[in-house]
Amino acid sequence: MSQSSAGGNFFQQMFLDLARVVTSSGSWPADTAEQLAVGVATGGTQEPNIEPSVRMRLEELVRLAELHVANVTGLPSVPDGRPLELLAVTRREWISRTLSAWRPLLDAVAASLTTPGAGPPGGPGAGQPGDVGTSELYPGTRSPLEGQGLPDSLGGSADPTGMTDKSLSELMKMMGPGMPGGRSPLEGLDPYGEEGGGPEAGFAAMLEQWFKMMGPVLMALQVGSMLGHLAGQVMGTHDLIVPYGDVGDLLIVAGNVDAVASDWSLDADSVRLLVALREVTYHSVLAREPVRSVLQDLVRSYAAGVQFSGFGGDDIDLEDLSDPDTLGELLSDPSRLLAPDESEKQRNARTRLEVIGSTLHAYVAHVVTEVAGSLGTSFVPVQEAFRRRRLDRDPSYEAAERFFGLYLDEAKVEAGRSFVEGVVERAGAESLRTLWLHERNLPTAAEFEAPGLWLERIALQGDGEDGAPPRGESSA
Repeated sequence: MSQSSAGGNFFQQMFLDLARVVTSSGSWPADTAEQLAVGVATGGTQEPNIEPSVRMRLEELVRLAELHVANVTGLPSVPDGRPLELLAVTRREWISRTLSAWRPLLDAVAASLTTPGAGPPGGPGAGQPGDVGTSELYPGTRSPLEGQGLPDSLGGSADPTGMTDKSLSELMKMMGPGMPGGRSPLEGLDPYGEEGGGPEAGFAAMLEQWFKMMGPVLMALQVGSMLGHLAGQVMGTHDLIVPYGDVGDLLIVAGNVDAVASDWSLDADSVRLLVALREVTYHSVLAREPVRSVLQDLVRSYAAGVQFSGFGGDDIDLEDLSDPDTLGELLSDPSRLLAPDESEKQRNARTRLEVIGSTLHAYVAHVVTEVAGSLGTSFVPVQEAFRRRRLDRDPSYEAAERFFGLYLDEAKVEAGRSFVEGVVERAGAESLRTLWLHERNLPTAAEFEAPGLWLERIALQGDGEDGAPPRGESSA
């Protein structure tokens, strides 16, 4: 047996083993995602422990940041009065805590992948007659495997009507012998379409059933790869503006922070202090109700509606998933493995998330600049390093942000900066505090483009105590 053949059999067996876990437990294999993430982040090596002196110094800088951020924002670090607990963590610890905190969101995504009739958006009539992948499993929708066709190794082409007995036999073998109880995931299907629809419909139904079974497995691989790559880059809890975890905890990945200082030839304490200021400012806003609940609800709404249109692009076919080299390339770029389609509800949630996220990102930058001025400290070299680092981010950042509907490209970042600067120019920095007092004080999409409109509305409603929602929006 050739090396390629052996590798292919191994990966086919791996997918089947994971599929058995999904089928028997009714859940997605989160443990597998965590193991993959740790392997990607650490390269299979043991991470060194964080030096006690580093922990102590980070603790001191976070306490300093708390005092100065509160003076500028008027917001406590933790609304209920508890002290903010700094957790200096390793990459492995960040993965474990983050995956645990994200589980409710990820469980919602996994459930959406296995729900009958929850296919990609388009509604009735979206599938065209004769499209590969249109089947009764997803009535009236475009198949997530549309256009995949048969892998060349199975003697097939993009035209499933040319399937031979041999190619069908090989395909069913590749797509899985027994699951728990000795049943095949393809049991009961009519691969030749003799009951109606012909070979094309039979082939489509086989692919649909296989994708429905394997969707959570593929999601686990994407999440594991994504978290693993992120763990090697993130410096704190709020590198991704996804509110999660205990409002009293603040994570800082100590090794990554010091690596940035070393790689950019920067003073370690300057980098640590800037990270502390940034993280404490984010935390002061995101720990506050109702901002936290608003963002959580929007992210949950977006994540629960995630559907997938295939394997991340036209350049990937079914056979790629059993080839070790190609699978390795897919796992090295989390954005390729699964490509989400959006429903109208998701687009609305994403638009709202982008407005709030861009505003918050710019607000944090404004506060850090204000604090730097009060400390008589210049963070210009560190901020420039952070800016360049953001422009050259690992693809895992974009994959994660898109996964949760919070992707902020440079245009959105610049728009957020323009909004904050516009508010400060017209009404002073103090007016920014009003942003986070109530849900209704968050800017609408129109106000985000014209900060004067936001200031006008806030002035008309006083400080928002009347309970009226922003014009043009409901309070829901």
